[in-house]
Amino acid sequence: GAIRGIPDDYDRWADLGCDGWAWADVEAVFETADTMIPNCPLPAAEWGPVGRALHGAATGLGRPFLPDHHVPAEGASPFRLTLRNGRRVSTNDAYLEHARSRSNLTVRGDTPVDRVVVDGGRTRGVVVDGEQLDANAVVLCAGAIHSPAILLRSGLDRP
Repeated sequence: GAIRGIPDDYDRWADLGCDGWAWADVEAVFETADTMIPNCPLPAAEWGPVGRALHGAATGLGRPFLPDHHVPAEGASPFRLTLRNGRRVSTNDAYLEHARSRSNLTVRGDTPVDRVVVDGGRTRGVVVDGEQLDANAVVLCAGAIHSPAILLRSGLDRP
């Protein structure tokens, strides 16, 4: 499954020129991801001290509690886990392992990406250690810190 953003944010991205990113364009992708590997909220009884503190802080600031984070609103909700047979599953095990044999997929771990190559408004590949690797599609999964840094180095900031 996937944690979705607020629909208005997607529509705003589309309004800024990100074709294909309106909520109407991406909602089906989220539905597909949720169908492939469902995710479930962690029951409140299993929250740890950090989860309880975050919940208390958010509701203490007047944010509503939302039991379902898919509700298109702002508030506090339990984080969801990707589960298989009642056990937590990593992103790698949920999605990647079964796809590794595809001829159109190359996965390189621990590979610092210098930048994404953009030509004519489309991604064309990446530069890794000074070498350009061409691709029909690029999926950037460098985490919350490195993904934005790579995008900025690539000139892919706000239009």
